Amino acid sequence: MKTAPIPAPSLQEAFLRRQREIFDREYSTDAADVAESGFSSLIRSFVFRELFNRVASRVPRGARALDVGCGNGAMLRRLAPTIGRGFGVDLSKAAIRLAENEANNAANLQFTHARFEEFALSERFDVILMLDLF
Repeated sequence: MKTAPIPAPSLQEAFLRRQREIFDREYSTDAADVAESGFSSLIRSFVFRELFNRVASRVPRGARALDVGCGNGAMLRRLAPTIGRGFGVDLSKAAIRLAENEANNAANLQFTHARFEEFALSERFDVILMLDLF
């Protein structure tokens, strides 16, 4: 069986650099600049609230959770009252800054700017989340 060739590292790096730029811009934009229509915003908040509630209902109390592509940390903030420890990683520095600012000093949450495949963790997790990545 023939497999597809793996893209050259330079192409992968160019792709990741572009993704990082897009997400940094997205998370750095003033909310007033990206205001949605009231209906669109209402639908989006309902969908995410439902998603977060469904995920939260399945995460065991006291669990150690890893959120890959955590963005602004909203899912981990939703889980913070019931999980033992939450760790978020994201490609965007702006997203991580926002996640840290929004975490309201939750002692059980930690956020790191990194490429997931390039960082190492010394602990195990009970739950790994990858929500709304692409």
